[in-house]
Amino acid sequence: MHIVYVIGGLFRGGIENWLLNITPCLQREGCRVTVVNMTGKGDLVPLFAEAGVSVVNVGRRGLPAGTHRLDTTLRLRRLLRRLQPDVIQTMHFAANYHTRLAAAGTGVPVITNIRTMARETKPVRRIMNKLLSARTAMFVSVSQAVDAVVQQDHNLFRAPSRVVYNGIPEGHFSAAAADAGTLVPQGAPVLVTACRLVPVKNMDFFLRVFRKITADVPDAFFVLMGDGGERAALEQQAGELGIASQVVFTGMRSDVPAVLKGLCDRRSVFVMPSRWEGFPNAALEALACGVPLVVSDTVPVKEVTEDAAVVLPLDEDVWADGLTALLNDPQRLDAMREKGSAVAERFRFSAHVAEWKQLYTDVVRQAAR
Repeated sequence: MHIVYVIGGLFRGGIENWLLNITPCLQREGCRVTVVNMTGKGDLVPLFAEAGVSVVNVGRRGLPAGTHRLDTTLRLRRLLRRLQPDVIQTMHFAANYHTRLAAAGTGVPVITNIRTMARETKPVRRIMNKLLSARTAMFVSVSQAVDAVVQQDHNLFRAPSRVVYNGIPEGHFSAAAADAGTLVPQGAPVLVTACRLVPVKNMDFFLRVFRKITADVPDAFFVLMGDGGERAALEQQAGELGIASQVVFTGMRSDVPAVLKGLCDRRSVFVMPSRWEGFPNAALEALACGVPLVVSDTVPVKEVTEDAAVVLPLDEDVWADGLTALLNDPQRLDAMREKGSAVAERFRFSAHVAEWKQLYTDVVRQAAR
């Protein structure tokens, strides 16, 4: 079975990391895999090459394609005819849009994968999302909350839909613990996160929360793993709040599981105060590494974590009080670690790959009828 993935770009992010994880696994399962990179850009492109995954661009002679031009649809159509896939999966608006038009009349089923609860604000895009559901073999969402958005904003023609939760790469379970003492003093309570530093992650909110926490837990530290356009502003904010010495900006790291493992035997909590998420990989990965989880009520992890995670409304005082109480309750932290580990076991990546492979098989068989 030849699976072609069409994506807007290959920059670091949840969907891009998922694609980098799943494509080599599917190849080992006997599938042929090709990734079509609409823009031809992204810092993950070399990593796909290292993993032995074929990446092709839509543009001429390897140049980026215009993501809102009709000739891009025509080029993509020619490329798909040359690749002759059995099934196509799309991610990002430009890929969702061009691919469903380009595949029209080819008989190749198109799966549209939606991973965000963000509502489209541009009227033309909202209309196209609805109309192109007629060209969709199946919508796949990462949570029930995202599926609700899909049914309202996308699925005008009532295409089949399914929820497939994210999986946790096996390396997160087996990673050796890093020496957390290189980041924070030994024994200090730690709040930690790993994310892109972009507005939706709400790190400016959390820095204000953390300042309030330090009034009651003065030896606490906040470790922020990740990078992005907001980093300079966040570093400045930490200085203005007087907490710069207790906020550790690590930048992008490739050893996040090892760092989390190094923190799991102390008073530590993984925080995710996002304004919205579809279903974050980072939340499950924290549970797999033994770090208790606190998220905002706009992050739909409660669908699977039950009481293994604490869910709080986006109110600074509520977050500060809740995290302060949690850091001062070692027994509750231990109980959350145990429950979180049990939840994580249900989402091992091997089972996730098998679920996707079966989904592709089902869609191809249905299209052949």
